[in-house]
Parts: sequence; C-alpha cells; structure tokens
Amino acid sequence: MTGNDVCAWRAAIGCFYCKLSCIPVTFVFNNDFFRVFKRVICNLNCLHRIYILLLQLSHYIQHPFNATLIILLIAGDIHPNPGPNSESSVSSVLSLLHLNIRSLRNKVKYLSSLIDDIDIACITVTHLDNSIPNSAIQIDGFSEPFRKYRNMFGRGVALYVSETLVAKRRIDLEFGHDEMIWSQIKFRNTLYLICNVYRPPSYSGAGLWHHLRHSIETALEETPNLLITGDLNIDFLKPVRGDLCDILSNYNLTNVITEPTRQTDTSSILLDPIIVSDTVNVIFSDVIDIERTISDHDAVFAIINIPVKIKHYFKRKVWLYDQTDINKLKGMINSIPWFDTFTNLSNVNEMCNFFTEKFHDAIDKCIPSKEILVRDSDKPWMNGMVRRNIRKRDRLKKIMFNNNSESNKNKYKHMRNKVNNMIKRAKEIFYENINTVIDNSNNNPKVYWKLLGNLIRGKKNTDISPLLDSTTNEIIYDNNRKCELLNNYFSSVCTQSENVIDKELPFFEKRTDSILSEIHIVSSEVEDIIKILDVKKASGPDGISHRMLQLLSSEISIPLSFIFNYSLSSCIFPESWKIAHVMPIFKANDASIVSNYRPISLLSCIGKLFERVVYKHIYIFLIENDLIYKYQSGFLPNNSTTHQLIEIYHSIISSLENYEHSILIFCDFSKAFDRVWHKGLLHKLDNYGISGPLLRWVASYLSKRKQAVFINDSLSSLKPINAGVPQGSVLGPLFFLLYINDISCNLSSLSRLFADDTSLSYASYDLNLIETEAKRDLLKLEIWSNEWLMSFNPNKTEALVISTRQLPFVPSFTFDNTPIKITNHHKHLGVILSDDCKWNVHVESIVNKVTKYIATLRKLKLILNRNTLEKMYLTYIRPLLEYACEVWDNCGTTNSLLLEKINLEAARIVTGLPIFTKKEFLYLETGWLPLSKRRDARKLSLFYSIVNNLAPTFLIDLLPMYIGNIAPYNLRNADLFREQHFRLQLSKNSFFPSTSKLWNDLHNTIRNSPTLSSFKSNLKKSMTVNNIYDKHFISYGPRKLNILHNRIRNRASALSYDLFRANLVDSPACQCGHPCEDSYHFFFNCPLYNNLRGTLIADLAWYGPVNVNILCNGDTNISSTDNIKIAKVVQNFLRRSGRFD
Repeated sequence: MTGNDVCAWRAAIGCFYCKLSCIPVTFVFNNDFFRVFKRVICNLNCLHRIYILLLQLSHYIQHPFNATLIILLIAGDIHPNPGPNSESSVSSVLSLLHLNIRSLRNKVKYLSSLIDDIDIACITVTHLDNSIPNSAIQIDGFSEPFRKYRNMFGRGVALYVSETLVAKRRIDLEFGHDEMIWSQIKFRNTLYLICNVYRPPSYSGAGLWHHLRHSIETALEETPNLLITGDLNIDFLKPVRGDLCDILSNYNLTNVITEPTRQTDTSSILLDPIIVSDTVNVIFSDVIDIERTISDHDAVFAIINIPVKIKHYFKRKVWLYDQTDINKLKGMINSIPWFDTFTNLSNVNEMCNFFTEKFHDAIDKCIPSKEILVRDSDKPWMNGMVRRNIRKRDRLKKIMFNNNSESNKNKYKHMRNKVNNMIKRAKEIFYENINTVIDNSNNNPKVYWKLLGNLIRGKKNTDISPLLDSTTNEIIYDNNRKCELLNNYFSSVCTQSENVIDKELPFFEKRTDSILSEIHIVSSEVEDIIKILDVKKASGPDGISHRMLQLLSSEISIPLSFIFNYSLSSCIFPESWKIAHVMPIFKANDASIVSNYRPISLLSCIGKLFERVVYKHIYIFLIENDLIYKYQSGFLPNNSTTHQLIEIYHSIISSLENYEHSILIFCDFSKAFDRVWHKGLLHKLDNYGISGPLLRWVASYLSKRKQAVFINDSLSSLKPINAGVPQGSVLGPLFFLLYINDISCNLSSLSRLFADDTSLSYASYDLNLIETEAKRDLLKLEIWSNEWLMSFNPNKTEALVISTRQLPFVPSFTFDNTPIKITNHHKHLGVILSDDCKWNVHVESIVNKVTKYIATLRKLKLILNRNTLEKMYLTYIRPLLEYACEVWDNCGTTNSLLLEKINLEAARIVTGLPIFTKKEFLYLETGWLPLSKRRDARKLSLFYSIVNNLAPTFLIDLLPMYIGNIAPYNLRNADLFREQHFRLQLSKNSFFPSTSKLWNDLHNTIRNSPTLSSFKSNLKKSMTVNNIYDKHFISYGPRKLNILHNRIRNRASALSYDLFRANLVDSPACQCGHPCEDSYHFFFNCPLYNNLRGTLIADLAWYGPVNVNILCNGDTNISSTDNIKIAKVVQNFLRRSGRFD
C-alpha cells in the first residue's frame, strides 16, 4: 500500500467500526462469535466498496481487506474514529426505533436516554391527550414530535425525528385514522416514507387494514422506499395470515425483526415489527431489552444505509470589552490626522475606508479578543474538560464490549462515574452562574437578556436544515452551497427586470410646497445618537459594533460628521455601507424549501448611525408638513399596534351599537418591502418635498446595493439587488411608509395601515352597499398595485363580517380575480378578531402559547433560584398574557379567570408553594397584582396619553365629552368625562367607556400627574398593597430550603396541621403525640427537635425573644442583612430537623 495516505486507512477502519457499533458485540471467543461473524461478513462487501472508492484501488484486494478488518475486530481495541477529526464527514446510516411505552409523559427522561443516538423514534400507546403540550414531551436534539391522541385510555402514537433530518408530517397518507402517523424524509433525491401505527389487541375489524392498504398504495405512488413500524398485536414469529399477509405480499414488504418483543413466563411473541419495502437496505436490526417498569414490550430498531446530516462546529471571534485599555484607545484615535488625510482623498468611499481601517487598527491593539469554538449541538453546561472525559469513557466502553474482562469493566465503570459526577457539577455551576448573572443584571445586560431568552425559548440552533435546490431537485448539505442557494432566492425577490425598472412613471400629485433639499450634520447630534445605541445589536460586515462606537463617542463624532456631510454634499452614499450580510431565519412549514426562510440583514453600524441622523431631519420635515397618512401606525413614534387595534374595535362596536353591519377586509402585501420600485419611490419623495441634493443622495443610497448570506462561518458571494428598501436599515421603513402613503386615496372605506398590513373597514345598514363599495375599492387597490409595481396576495386576503342582525345574504368579494375568504376569525397585528366581537378564540390562543413557557419554567423550578424564576416570568412570559390587553380587556369573567389561573400557576412555581395554597397568600407572597388590575392600570396609562395628546390623533378624536363641555354652568367635576349609555354590553365594556369610568374614579392628584412616568408611579402606589415581607428574607437560601421556608410561612407545608386544613390527611396530630402539628409546635414545642431548638434560640440571641412570626416572616423593621441572618438560622434548623426529607 505504499504511497497511499495512512489517514485513508484509518478512516476506512473507523468507518467499518462505526458501522458495527450498533451491533451488541461480545467477546470473540464465546458462543455468539459466529452469529456476530456472520453479520460482519454481510457488511464487508459494502465496506469494501467504500474503501475502494476511498483509495481508488483494485477490486482484487477484497479478500485481504476482509481478513484485515476481521483481525482488527477480533483485536477489540479499534478507536471509533481513528482518523483525522473531520466534522464534515457524513454518516451513511439512519437509525429507526419503535417502542410501545405504555404512557409517555412520565418516561420522557428514560426515552431521551434510549434514543440519544437514534434518528427516528416511533412511540405507541403514549396515553397522551390534548391537555399535554408538546413542550412537556420535547426531547433535546429532536424536532417537535408529530403526535396523535385519543380520549380513551391506552391509545396514542408519536413520532420523533432528529433535528439533523429534513422531515415533514404526511397527514394526507393517514386518511383520518386515529392510530397512524406518516412522515417523510428526503435525502439526495431519494424520498423515504415512514409510518408508525398501533393496532389494539381487541381489534377485529378490517378498517385498519383497509386504511393501511390505502396509505401504502398511495405512498408507493410517490416512492418505493417505505418504513412501517408500530405495535400491530400480531405475532410475527408465527406465519402471518389474512389481510396483513396480503398487504405484505402484494407490496413486497418484509419484516426485519426476528426476535420476540414481548415475553412472559409462558410465552414469547413478536408484536412490534419493522416492515420495509424491498428497496430499503437494512444493514442491521435487533431487539433492545426494556425495563419492565417502563413497558412490557421491548424496543426494536433497524439501521438503514441512508446518509444523514452532521452538525458543523464553527469559530467565532469574541471581544473582551472589560479588558479594554481605554486611555490607549482614545489616545490612538485622537492622534490620527483625520482632516489632513480627508482633504487629500478624492471621494467619500476612500474616506470611509480610511476611517474603518484606522478604527480597526486601534480596536485590535486596545481591546483583547479570543476565538471560541461554537457547538450548537452542545448542552449549555458542556465544557472542554467534560467533553474530553466523555470521549475517554466512550473509548473504554467500546473496549469493554469487545473484551469483557473484569479489568475493562472496572476501568469503564470508574470513568462512567467520574463523567456522571463531572456532568452533575457542570450543571450546578452553570445554573449557579445563571443565578449570579441575572441577579447582577446591570453588569452585562446583553448576557442577561441572552440567558433569559435561552432559558425560556430554548437555545437557538444557528444551523440550517438541508435545502432543496428546485432547479436540479438536489438536496444541499454543504453550508457554502446553502448560502449561495438562499442568496440567489433572496436577491431574486429584490430584483426587477430592466424593462420594469424603466417603466413610465404614473401621475403623482405634489403634496407640499415646502422643500427639504439639504441637511447639515453637527458633531454633537452624532455623539448624542451614539450614546443611545443599543449595544445588544449585532455588528455588520465591517465588524464595528455599537459597543465600540460608544467607547469612543466623543472622539469619533467629529471625523464621522465630516464624512457624513461630505457624503450629503457629494450626493454619494459610501459603497461599503451598502453591503448587507444576511442571516436566513426559518419561518414555518417545510424547512427544506428556500421560500420558507426570511432574511435578516446586518448592515454597517456606522452606516446605520448616518441613517439615524438623516432620518431625524426627514421625519421632522414630514411631521411639520402633515404628510404622513393619519391612520398609518407602523414605524412611527407614539404609534403602536395597540393604538390601531383600539380604533378598529371601537369602530366595530360603534357600528353594532347603531344596528349596522360591519365588514373588515385584511389585505396581504406580497414581499412588500422587497418590491419597492426605486424610480417610483424617488418620484414620490420629490412630490413630498424631498428634492435637490438630498434626493440625489437618496438615489445613491438605494442604488447598487449588494448582499451576501451567511450561515455560521460560511459566506456566499455578493449578489446585486435593484429593488426594495434596504432590509435592516433605519431609513428603509420610513421610505416604505411614504411609498404606500397614498394607497388610501380615493377609497370609499376607512383604510388603516400598519407598515405593510392594510385593512379596509365598512359599516352600513345596507349590506349590498358595503359589497358594492368594497368591490370598487378592491379594484382600485389592484390598479394602484399595478401602477406602482407592488403586489397583493389575494389567497391570504380575508374578510370578517360582523353583525348583531341576521345577514340577508353572505357577501362575496374578489381580489385580482380570486375569491376572498370569508372567515370567522382573523389575526391582525397579533390579536385575533372574531365575527361575534368576543375574545374567546384570542384568549384560547394566548393560553395555548403561554402554557408551553410555563412548562419550561416548571422544569427549572428546583434548579434556578426564586429571583431568577421571577425575572424570567415577569420579563418573558407575563408580557404574552398582556399584549394589547387594553383592546380585549372586555373578554369576560371566564376568560379572565383562565388567564389568572396561569398567573397563579407561575406564582406557585416561583415561590415553590403547592397547589392548595390560597391565591390571597400567593399575591401577598409575590407582591404581584392580579392580571385584571394590571389591565386596568395599562388602560389608564394609555388613557392618560390620549388625554394629554401623547397618542395618535385618531384616538384623541374618540375621547368622550367632558362634563364641563356639556353643562351651562361651572361644576366641580367639570374635568371628568360624561358617562355614556349603550345598548350592548360589549360597547359598555370596551376601551373608552370602561376606562373613562376608571379615570373618573381616580384621585385628582393621580389624574393631574405632570408626566406619564409619574402617572404610572402614582397609579402603582395606589393599587399596590405594601409588601409585609423583606424581599431578601423571602428569597434567601438554597432553592429547596427556600421553598420549605416559603411553605411554612404560607401554611402550605408538609406539617400535619397544614395538610389537614387542605383535606390531605385525616388528622393534624404530630408524630410526638401532640394533637396539632402546626408551625408553632414545630419550632417551639415538639420534643423531637429539643436539641436543635436550643441551637436555634442561641443563634438568634442577638435579636432577642423570637416568635413564629419572626421565624416565618422576618422583621421589616430591621435591615435586610439581619433578616438574612434570621432566614439562614431558620433554614439550618429545617435542614437539620429532617422533618421534610
């Protein structure tokens, strides 16, 4: 073999060993040798072909090759990966497992361990119903499971697929069968369809076989590659007869499992087959013994030679800002002869490049950095030491399997125990650090928010699933090719053909005689904007971050203002600031389709700083000349989704109050931001008064932009784009608003805009009139979109018909020759509007969403401390319960209680209190207000903004009349609002009537607060009960001891009296014989703890005489430090007593 790379030999041997790692290998000289040997020989031909391709050798070396591999196997000490450490290698096998688990919910941890190295896991008899969210059964490393449930006991199927595979649920193959799930996996132009099915033992009908036959027949029309598994409750050790036999023979299907899967003292039967079509190459299959406490069935698995994607590691540069030599950095920047150099440069591009070069030079010398290896697949607590010892453990495990000696067993067990302890300690350290970081959140807000987000939403996987190249029908795995594929798609969306670009401009009327043609920037406004930049934002292609700019805000403001002014005067926007690095973000549906990804563009931070300054001047000009459409709420200060939703709901309610029909049509723009016609935008800007040098600068800003897509450390080539407003920019959204600003002109309806969300609103007694006007308006929108090269998506456009009267007919609308769907519910700006004007569907969607996050919080209940859990809930979860709640606060008592139930459950998790704790105690313990009171406070705060002209004019116009404006004489309550009377309860409980009543009930000092922040502060004081506990006292201590302390304080502990009060035990008596074991008896009287009690009293002698109230609640009259001393002594007593172990 002279001349061949030894690494290739090692790689081939490693491949061989890994192929056999799934076989339960035993010591070679025992009785099972020939069984294993036979399996090895069956795989040698395949391995030989792999090796021949690897080394490009003659096929005549097969026998020496086989013999060499057998000798290496017998040696028993082959390393699983003896070749070079290549993270880009692709496995050639896919693993499939099935288990009848007999109730999944409480066995997720066991299943997670079982399928750790499995690609597809099919589970039957899950006992799951719709009350159990996916988050409760989610397993790390797997996509969200496909599942079905039934209400009767003993049913339910689920299917887990590794995140490394491209999978899709195939409901169309299930034909409504309750115990069958189909999924597809596509790899390198080959489609595999997988079925998981359960057949009850008492089932005798032909319905299942009919469904299965139909499914298989339909599936085979797409691909010959089928994998079918499950619990069929038919013994495959005996000849299969009847319908199943016909199915197997007719479609050439084979069961590859040959060992029994359910064994008792009297029988051994095979109920759990893996059935494959003849085109599927199964290289190994077997049965795995399962603990009988888990299931009375064993698991089955098979190895199929289908390649799967391997996750890639990548390197990232991290700046160590806390080690910055700030004096040296400022000195270097100040020593640069900016203006002498600028005057010798010929254009703004050279100035920009010179600044970037010198800035980077100073940063590199004064801010230390390091390169880290990012492993997305790693657990968050994983570190290098643990990783190295895991590899050692796995090597010893392989050696033990091949040579089952006592010495090898002991070595492996020792290393296994060591790794387990290291993992346990690594987790403890990780969560301790989380508690520390979150408790000291002011030190590093970026780390704080990242940690909270990862804990609640889960760690983001920056890798992208394999993508389908639709032109070649090829699956792309390589990140570089994925980048090119995605960039081709993203850039095509933002590209218009030359004949379209040069289209004749439509007429557009001049909107103002005022002109903004020039902008002059001073260094002070540059410095002021730098100081308020968000340091959490990512840097752009030039690698300069907001944090770097803020370190030198004063030093760089003058040279930057020079560059900015030169750019404006020369009407040229620097080329390097036009380049965007685009990060693809998966939206929904099939992850292999490029159109299911959206781009997030990262632009130069300095370029965006420049945009902010220009934005300020243009925005002021537009506002001063009243040029922005009144009902546009997107991307504008003092405007929000809540404002628009309140106005929409108010108009609906007003129509119903007047017995009118109300119809809303929600129009969906197609790729709105990416389709903006540059020539048309410049034409409109000119007619909005932006002209001369500034308009030419905008033309330069829009033109000749380029973008590249990045995935981890892979970057595509640059692609030009010639349409759309720059994604991720500051000026882009403002320019888009101006581009669609005239869309409502000449419409009969009231058109409301929020960025690209457009809604049309109609109200009338006459439904025919509404239908006629709506059709006319939709035609006008078609004409407008054609003129300005925008497009609507009629398939996503929906209409909502609302009325308290019986409809004489169902109206119909068409948009671009496509019928518009009449729907019962529509989600607009994050809130679900219903045709009955009620909020049941919306509240249900909130509950479903938040329940998943509450389940995550519950998992962390005993891991994180109380303060961290509380911050997680208040920061990430409670806002979901309150989004736009000012709009839907009239949701009714039932819905309000549903939301409050979640709030109370979160309080129980945070405090550790049990379910029988009274809600009054939970509010007192946490200091939280009920959500209903918080909604009142939010409504009043918004009402204050409206009253004081801090809200959009369309809301100010809706304020009720003051009493003083009605009465002909002076009244003491003249500044209060007149009470309105309504026909409908919906109207009475809507925002303006209900909030004006709350406003009138406020004290004058609160209503007359000088600022919004002071109003909120005064309102909070009036609504909040003073906390009777020292917050440091109630949150002190290790988590489990802190929970015990909390429970005793709230009379919800495991003391007999507390359990008796909750009807959980029959007697409140203590084990010592005392008739009542309450907290007083436990701390002061029980003879079981006399010795410990002496220590307790002695350790608190500094305080003086103590009572139960002091031990449980602390003392708000002393310092937090002294309260912590009390808590520490009490918790030490609880720990040493062993009463709650």
